[in-house]
Amino acid sequence: MVVFVIFSCLAFFSAYNAINAVVFIVITGFSLLLTIMVMNIDLGRYQLATLTSVIESVKSKEVK
Repeated sequence: MVVFVIFSCLAFFSAYNAINAVVFIVITGFSLLLTIMVMNIDLGRYQLATLTSVIESVKSKEVK
């Protein structure tokens, strides 16, 4: 959802400031790449937490 808001703001900014299409595409591509990198880091962290939780639950079941 946030990506669509950022993209809309970027589109209005480029329309009112007469930025050509190439610059708009480059800025959009860079912002999407940055967003994907941040989401990948967040998802990796959650996957690590989930994996740790599963390992701990398996260990606790083996001990009992």
